[in-house]
Amino acid sequence: MIKDQRIYDFPSIPHSPLILHIPHSSREIPPSYRDEFLISDDEIEDEQLQLVDHYTEELFSTPDEVQAIFPVSR
Repeated sequence: MIKDQRIYDFPSIPHSPLILHIPHSSREIPPSYRDEFLISDDEIEDEQLQLVDHYTEELFSTPDEVQAIFPVSR
């Protein structure tokens, strides 16, 4: 429980937007770029399991948000 909720409220800014930048939430590697990777598909899969920020879009979503989601792994 937050004791002093004023820390998280910004009454002087009635509609302050929040921008979240989550660059590692996609696992998609376009086929046209796959040959630029020197490791095998299995190694890519292992790397993605460790490095992708899984479920971040779901964790940080709100009902009235506007999203711009880049579908390719970066």
